[in-house]
Amino acid sequence: MSTWQRTARSLVRRLIAERTLVLVGATAVLVVIGVIGTVFDGYDLTLLCVLALQAVIVGYLLTSPGEEAGGAGAAGGPDDLREAVDRSSARTLTDLAHARQSILDAIAEIEAKGR
Repeated sequence: MSTWQRTARSLVRRLIAERTLVLVGATAVLVVIGVIGTVFDGYDLTLLCVLALQAVIVGYLLTSPGEEAGGAGAAGGPDDLREAVDRSSARTLTDLAHARQSILDAIAEIEAKGR
């Protein structure tokens, strides 16, 4: 095994061991970048941050022990985890749909005022 492979494995093990800290750090960074993107009309960047944050949350759920992941105690298995990820994804997609509709409504209102 080469040195870079050992380093990569060590880094991954450390990230999994500190998954809560990684989630907090990634959330903070992605929220700040998303707000900056929104302020400067970089909606592509904002959407990318939302999707990356969802990926971080899924990674957190996948590396969590059963009792944290499914919320069903020690009986929480892969199906509970999938359901939690599906619910989280559905909420995120719903939020994105609402945000998109709000943006489209605001654009239509601005265009209507301009005429």
